Amino acid sequence: MAKYGLNDHSPLILISAGSFGVTPLGEVISDFGAIEDEFQIMVVCGNNTELRKDLEIKQKSEPRLKKVFGFVDFMDELMAISNLLITKPGGITVSESIAMGLPMIFIEPIPGQEEANADYLIEQGAGVKARNLPVLLHKLGLLIRNPDKLTDMSKRAKTISLPYAAKTIAEKVVNL
Repeated sequence: MAKYGLNDHSPLILISAGSFGVTPLGEVISDFGAIEDEFQIMVVCGNNTELRKDLEIKQKSEPRLKKVFGFVDFMDELMAISNLLITKPGGITVSESIAMGLPMIFIEPIPGQEEANADYLIEQGAGVKARNLPVLLHKLGLLIRNPDKLTDMSKRAKTISLPYAAKTIAEKVVNL
């Protein structure tokens, strides 16, 4: 955590910025101010350089917004130090998150595969869904105030993780 200038006594929320297609992420982060509990935020913007620049400016007025990244090839490292991920439930993100035991809040899932991913992870207790900003604020606040719930969600994510699934499938195919 020190590598990124973070403290280790308050929860770290990782946001995958692709999650916020409709609501501008800067406004969402400002609205997080309604949550009185202490927490830190890191955002990965991917290739959206305009969003990254906007959030880097917003960092000056939002003390919780600790780090803003563009495209990264160390998402696993960011996930490993985070307590919660706010994201869309795309296949790769979900797979990485459950392998890391990282609980998730899902925003704006695309109908079809992403909805199915979200539904499965919610049923398994590894994630929750927020259909709009007020619900996101409510659920984020509840989770930040309840570290035992985050720990339970993390355990549930690890339980459904199948880190050697590809190897197992390849071995079965070879043995046919």
